[in-house]
Amino acid sequence: MAPWERWTVLLFGNGTDLAWWQYGTRTVVVFVCLWALLRVAGRRNFAQHTSFDLCVTLLLGAILSRAVVGASSLAGTLASSLILVLLRRAAGLLVLRSARFDAWFSGQAIELEAAHRLIGRGCRRGMVSEQDILAGLRHALHTEDLDGISRVVLERDGRISFVRGRGAPGHGAPAGASPPHETRAPGPASGMDLARMGGGCAGPADPACRHDSKQENAMQQAQQSPQPARGTRPCVADAMTRDPACLSVEDTVRKAAMMMADMRVGAIPVCDGSKLVGMLTDRDIIVRCVAGGKPADTLIVRDAMSANPHCCRESDPVESARQTMEKAQVRRLPVVDADHRLVGIVSLGDLATRVGDGTDCGHTLACISAPPAQAG
Repeated sequence: MAPWERWTVLLFGNGTDLAWWQYGTRTVVVFVCLWALLRVAGRRNFAQHTSFDLCVTLLLGAILSRAVVGASSLAGTLASSLILVLLRRAAGLLVLRSARFDAWFSGQAIELEAAHRLIGRGCRRGMVSEQDILAGLRHALHTEDLDGISRVVLERDGRISFVRGRGAPGHGAPAGASPPHETRAPGPASGMDLARMGGGCAGPADPACRHDSKQENAMQQAQQSPQPARGTRPCVADAMTRDPACLSVEDTVRKAAMMMADMRVGAIPVCDGSKLVGMLTDRDIIVRCVAGGKPADTLIVRDAMSANPHCCRESDPVESARQTMEKAQVRRLPVVDADHRLVGIVSLGDLATRVGDGTDCGHTLACISAPPAQAG
């Protein structure tokens, strides 16, 4: 036996009949190798607690434990562990490139409560009871009062999240100032949080747009809403809703329709990454999905959306945004920055209630509601 082989047997033993120091040296080696493997896997790969992560974690622990007690070859167990970790890293890279794979791999967030109403289907799907929601509320916010909470979501890692409405205490806006709003970063919708947008409908082709009482009531309240300081010219930034919900071009039309139903809106911006590429309206879904006989579960948003939507900038005057609405006959405009990244959304109701533009908004509403040939 070569000298290095004798030293190897002395330090690590052979088989399951090991001395105490051999258990120790094996434990040190396994620990160092496991630490290196986790660094290779990536910082967040084992932090998301998906079902795939749990399978890899349990299997990795079972394999390495055999190396510690000598039940399997030390080199063989370390090679098997490396293969597992590389498989997890490859899956993580696929998630970054495909929203569909992300939804299949990690699952999707489940709405448990919206607008102070439990969603029975979501609770059954997530196997969450009302007591579970209250327990999560006590743990996260140290209260059992759901007032001011606009949405309750079961996240992909099993945690329960609570999203405050904009008018809720601690959210930066006085109670009663405007309908509840939620925030999320623009980008693909994977499980990521949703945001509410101003009320209204998609455009003149929707008959409901002709008699939208929410918009009319909003304009009647314009004089009671906070006004910009005297001597300043109101701009879109004074009225818009920041960080609105958005769809990814790879999301399914079914997911988009569920978002519209949950948020009670008729149009949602569509982003490719963080850049605005379109708007999807309820009319788009009817015309390009339902009327065309295409399944909503497989038709993706890219194939149903209206591309190159009218939009505005934060610095644009309110008058310019109104004129764009009149010209396009729409009630909301996405707001983008210089790189065409989505930063907000502004509705006709926002202009009426937040910058006191009620009289002019009445004329805009008439133009929007008129048949296209008469608009303007």
